[in-house]
Formats: sequence, C-alpha cells, structure tokens
Amino acid sequence: MTLSKQAFALVVFCALCLCSLRGWAASLERPGVGGIETIGELPGWWRAGSNPAGYLVGIDRAVRHRGQASARLKSNGESPTGFGSLMQMSSADEYRGRRVRMSAWVRSEKVVGPSGLWMRVDGPGGDATKPLAVDTMQGRGIVGTRDWQRYEIVLDVPTESVDIAYGAHLSGGGTLWIDDVQFEGVNDGVAVTAPTVASAPRAKNLDFENVRLPPEDGLRGVQRSQIEAHVPPRVDFNGILTRDLSSYFSAARTQKAVAVDFEMLRDGPTQVGVSYPKFYVWVRVAGGKSADDRGAVRLAAVERKRFVVTDFVSERVIRRDREDIRRVFPAAVCEKIHSMLGKGTQ
Repeated sequence: MTLSKQAFALVVFCALCLCSLRGWAASLERPGVGGIETIGELPGWWRAGSNPAGYLVGIDRAVRHRGQASARLKSNGESPTGFGSLMQMSSADEYRGRRVRMSAWVRSEKVVGPSGLWMRVDGPGGDATKPLAVDTMQGRGIVGTRDWQRYEIVLDVPTESVDIAYGAHLSGGGTLWIDDVQFEGVNDGVAVTAPTVASAPRAKNLDFENVRLPPEDGLRGVQRSQIEAHVPPRVDFNGILTRDLSSYFSAARTQKAVAVDFEMLRDGPTQVGVSYPKFYVWVRVAGGKSADDRGAVRLAAVERKRFVVTDFVSERVIRRDREDIRRVFPAAVCEKIHSMLGKGTQ
C-alpha cells in the first residue's frame, strides 16, 4: 500500500486539508515517488511530508535520550512551508483486533508550529485518506523548546487493518529529536488518544426538522464571531505569538531582544461576550533560569494580527500565594499552572 506526499499530508493534518486532496491516487507512498525517500544513515526510516525538501532528517550522535544516537528532524532554513516527516510503515498483523500504544522520547528546540508524533492505521482499501484510525497529536502538539519527554499515542487496530504508518512530524522552523520508539499492546483500560472510524457519532436530524436553537446560541454566535475576527490564522498563530511575547519581555527588561519559549496552558481561547479572545501560556524568558524568568501569561488576541499581554505572573509570585492567580486565570488554567511549578527549567 503506497501514498503520494499530498495524500500523506492529508492524513497527517486531516483537520486542515480535508477534501481537496482526496482525488489523489492512494498508490504512491513509497520511497522514490512524490518526494518520499529513504534515509541512508537511518535504515528502515523514510523522509516524507508535504514539503520534504524543507526539512533535514538524519542521525545525531551528540544529542540523544540514551544509547549512542537519536534521529533528528530539522527545518532546512528559518521557516520552511508545509511540514516534514520521519516515517515508516509496518504490517498490522501483530496487533489486529488489539489496542496498541506507540511511545517515544522527544526533545524540541525553537519549534514554531505544532509538531510531534503521529500514527495511522490503514485498512484493506489502501487509501490513507480514509484511515481506520489516526492521531497526529492534534491539540497537544509540541511547540517551543522542551527537554526530553515521553509522548504516546494509543489507537485501536481493527481486525481488517493491513498496515500501521507512524513517525514524527515538524511544522515550520525548529528541530525535533526522537529516540527510543516503542510499540506495545495494551488492555482496554488504557484510553485511546483518538477514536477509530467506528467510534464516530451516529447520523442525526436526517429530516432537517430539528432546527430549534437553545437560548444561549445567540450569545455563542457572538462569541464565535469574536474569535473569528480576532484570533490569527493557524498558520500564523505561533509566529505572531512568539513575536509579541518577545516584544513584551524585551520592553519590560529594556533589552533589544529577549528569547521566549512558551507552552499553551489551554488549547483554545476563553471568550466572554464581545471582549477580545484570551489565551494563556507558560513562558520561559531567556532560558527560564530563575523563578522570575518563568511564569503564566494572559494575552488578548486583537484583529488577527497581534497579541497583547494583559497579565504576567512570575513563578516566584505564584509560589508566594498559589491561590491569588485565580483572580486572573480560570480555574482549569490555575490547575495547569500549579502543575508547571515543579518543572523548573525543563
């Protein structure tokens, strides 16, 4: 079973590409076709993606989780378009009818776009645009600079499965290191990280008669319109956020340029009425070496072009009174902030 790089792009970022690429034949996902190529120093692995030439893949003997080497996926230039992938495919024979977990240790440096691991389960039709199950770490992708951490994907492998494709993907500038990839069967007590096709919702309202809207839908419509009017496009989101965080902390410290790494504390915005949509991030300023260089930030998205920092609370201040942050941050975000206190500069 093989796939073109365009079809591969669809299944890695299916939420972004959808139907426009479904017409490509599902018969070209092998090295030598569509930009997909083998990697001489990494036997068994291939370089692929929507823009393979924009990313460099190889071995790194200096940076590794353990052992003698790791795989490195690096942008070829400051900010290449599309994404690159390190991948391979294997038979689903060993895991048919079971739940499988793929895990790997990943390290990141200055990653701009959401990146990370991915896994896809393919059926007998050989069409990767219609996988039986797929997870690309959508909504929990790796951004910024992070030390080695273990990430995992858990999917069900239906009895009709043929192949399992998997690997890591990088979007935009930065570098990912991947090491110690593992596969193992798990029991049903381990939750899947993405549903199979069989878990999709059942059809509803087929006669179009159920058109009543709950009373709050008018407000929801206003909130949704505010989000659409002010949140930057996904492709520009991280670049604009990085720029404006750096600008804020550079001005606060009266320095020309300050490097800022960040991690989202909440996947999406908080929207109240017609206010600007709010986002929450954990930042590490200039490497985050001290408790004053780490902390929680509340930002407002404005006109799809910029973020305005409304609040910054350093880790030092948070540790003095952990409950005081509830005046600024939602309860769920406060819990995430508390979980960050033990990580230090990691």
